[in-house]
Amino acid sequence: MTMAETTTATCICGSIKITTTQLPHATAICHCTDCRKFTGAIGAFYVSVPRDRATITGSPSAYTKKADSGRWITRSWCGNCGSNLFDVAEKHPGLLFLHGGILPVGSIPEPNMEMYVRGCERWEARYPHCIVFGGDVFEGETFEGETAT
Repeated sequence: MTMAETTTATCICGSIKITTTQLPHATAICHCTDCRKFTGAIGAFYVSVPRDRATITGSPSAYTKKADSGRWITRSWCGNCGSNLFDVAEKHPGLLFLHGGILPVGSIPEPNMEMYVRGCERWEARYPHCIVFGGDVFEGETFEGETAT
């Protein structure tokens, strides 16, 4: 399925809502150390939408730090229930990176990018339709015409 043109994402307790009025710019799986630690999972699923097309209701908590990339990232969550909500990245200040788990069931689009795959566990399956950037693959693996060295 894909996101509708207007989609509302919520935290567990419902005190924070994010409504977007545009289809996603991109969908991505990230396996970097920061994403693993922030989500408490082996990777993070993001749906990016233009910040100017998203309305945030409620007051999320936020933390800004340098990410694995060396650039600043601000991660936001609900201070009441702890749900991870969204990120804002220095590299893409006009985008809001919504965490996939806060979107309605059945609305999450298939991912089209996979990043920091060297952060994956060896037993993790690859996402076959994803673009992997910068040769960031395990030795011997091939993605979208790229071969690891």
